[in-house]
Amino acid sequence: MTSPRLRTVAVQDDGAVLAAATVPAAAAVLAAATALAAFAALSPVASAQEPVASSDDFKLVGEVRDYTTEMPIEGAVVQIADLRLSAVTDRNGYFEFPALVPGAFTFVTSSFGYETNREQSRVGPGNILLVRLNPMVFELPGVEVRAQRLMSRITTRRLSTSASGTTAFTATQMASANSPRGIASFVTERTGFDIYPNVNDQLCVKQRGRPLLVQAYLDEVPVPNLILQTVHPNEVELVEVFHSLAMVRVYTKDFLEKAADKGFAPRPIDLMTERPCP
Repeated sequence: MTSPRLRTVAVQDDGAVLAAATVPAAAAVLAAATALAAFAALSPVASAQEPVASSDDFKLVGEVRDYTTEMPIEGAVVQIADLRLSAVTDRNGYFEFPALVPGAFTFVTSSFGYETNREQSRVGPGNILLVRLNPMVFELPGVEVRAQRLMSRITTRRLSTSASGTTAFTATQMASANSPRGIASFVTERTGFDIYPNVNDQLCVKQRGRPLLVQAYLDEVPVPNLILQTVHPNEVELVEVFHSLAMVRVYTKDFLEKAADKGFAPRPIDLMTERPCP
């Protein structure tokens, strides 16, 4: 659908208009420093990591709203893909990043029931980031069509994740896997993502010379990674490999159909979960 457009105006401290522009409604909009007073009650929100402060650092605050209703969106996840930082909005739709260096960053914002927004914005001291998300339109097509749409959203999430090196295999691509071995062997053969068991019978992989524990997910739920040795590629609908995160995510057809039927929307990938292999 065509994205609505929004008129934005930048002003300076004395109220004079500096510039005006028309941008997509889902785009991040930078307001002036005078608007900061409206966010005095901003509550702290979680960040994936606390950056080291310096004299050039500033606190970026922002808000996520529903484009249609202008209501705040609680629980939206705002990620800075370039820095592997994330924050979650509070009940008023507010979020903050406490110590950023001025510059241009890619902000990825998502929430259940809304289209994910990915925009690059230049931010600095005195800026406020305002993000408006478009609600998803839920139609009533057939189960298979809805499942395909959910797979498309999962694909979009994978491509928008800042993790370097990702690979995906669909059921059609895995149909040629004639080996009786499991997904772990299939992934190793097809990608060079060399999965091996350690002395504790846990699956590991070397990344940048470091042994990391393979993180396994089945239908969006973390599971013991040995399941990758027991489940055959022909039994699943989709396999995603996030190389730099040492992560393999597996989806069954039954899950995709039921989740799509309930309007499930995939959550952002946690970028800070790598674990050393014992």
